[in-house]
Amino acid sequence: IFDSVRIADGTDFGDAFDEDAVNRMVWGSIRIVFVDCETAILTYQSDIEGFGGGQLEPVRLTSLQNLGCVIPGPANVAAAGWRTVNSNGPLLSLFPAARLDDAIYVAGGFRDDGFFSTNEFWRYLPASNTWTRMQDMPGNRDDGMLVGFEGSVYFFGGLISEGAEGTAQDNNWRYDPETNQWTVLTPMLTPRGAGGAVVIGRHIYVAGGDANATVQRYSPAEDSWEAFDVNDPVPRNQSSSVVFRGEIWTLGGRDTLGTVNNRVYIFDPITGEGRAGPSMNAGRSGSIVAAIGDRIIVAGGENFAFGTIVNSTEVYDPETDSWQPGPSMPIGVHGTDGVVFDGEVFVPLGNTLVTGVDNTSQVQVLELPSS
Repeated sequence: IFDSVRIADGTDFGDAFDEDAVNRMVWGSIRIVFVDCETAILTYQSDIEGFGGGQLEPVRLTSLQNLGCVIPGPANVAAAGWRTVNSNGPLLSLFPAARLDDAIYVAGGFRDDGFFSTNEFWRYLPASNTWTRMQDMPGNRDDGMLVGFEGSVYFFGGLISEGAEGTAQDNNWRYDPETNQWTVLTPMLTPRGAGGAVVIGRHIYVAGGDANATVQRYSPAEDSWEAFDVNDPVPRNQSSSVVFRGEIWTLGGRDTLGTVNNRVYIFDPITGEGRAGPSMNAGRSGSIVAAIGDRIIVAGGENFAFGTIVNSTEVYDPETDSWQPGPSMPIGVHGTDGVVFDGEVFVPLGNTLVTGVDNTSQVQVLELPSS
């Protein structure tokens, strides 16, 4: 994603060059989607009159000798399987999780003592299967949005819950693992909880949740926000979001009465527009979602209206534009996230109840080998 392509004029080359005369203009944006190692689709949109927008298909002209294709092959869903890791982790759920370098971080949520937000912040190392409590967050939150970006972890919004009711917040906090300290940054434009945060290019996007009328985009470099109106008519409380082929997919969620849905909304950050995506086979809220190679994985979640935990897994196949069944989770959970490590999806902790809190200290891992 090149979201700010620039061109320059106003001077000449050589001895005639005048740095003060250079006029740098924003030309527009470019997105390149690599279908495989030989094929790509380039979409462009210019802000300058006369260029407009369109689509090109670049042709590969050369390659380095003996350099193999680094794009993974199609996932072998038939060979996929789950395993459970007895991690003795903290008893938390209703939290976001995110990867930064070789670690998974989980922030806030509920403990086993009920629906009360906590400010606990934990780091899990998959390589050693160890948990470490880091510096607590500046405030108690559950159902926040978390993402790793350029050496830091960012936590957005979430709810302050004291019992059954929670109030959405607009906070923006950055955690520095080098100093083990939090910094308070410019808050979101509007409060939001129970949604998702993703990274595309130089920006972080928050989508879905209990404030799904907009997608908000944050620039860490400028510590500033902007909002895009969306035309998604589906309630997205407890929804999940993931980046797939340069777009933001928001899956499932529920309304204020607890009715869940199986519908998908796709937001294009280049055009600022959205569209309906292929519906999942099962309605889910608080589900686990991750993208691996050319597949999207969704698993777990809850069906609040029926008081059940969903333990099924679905895999999105772009070739058929449909969701295919995958292996069921060993432990059905909701209120956690999926984090990708080396072709596997790690699911830390989570809640096994719908109307109560019963947190598991386990880590579940989905292995999805390539064909």
